[in-house]
Amino acid sequence: MGVEYELALIYGRLGHPLAYPTPGEPSASTTMWPDRGRVVSLGIYFLWWYYNMMTEPNRHFYANWRRRTRWL
Repeated sequence: MGVEYELALIYGRLGHPLAYPTPGEPSASTTMWPDRGRVVSLGIYFLWWYYNMMTEPNRHFYANWRRRTRWL
């Protein structure tokens, strides 16, 4: 029995019946774990993407820089 049950009981006595919560209903903390996992995985993907966006153009620049210095 939790707060939801007590509130439903109080509101029922006041004439505004509420549905009693089911005992197997998940709490908010258990339903937030998938969201936390998405945030963490997107954060890791962002770091990987950012690293590739910084290194790939630099590799291209250095390869062309070596080739251009040979022409001069």
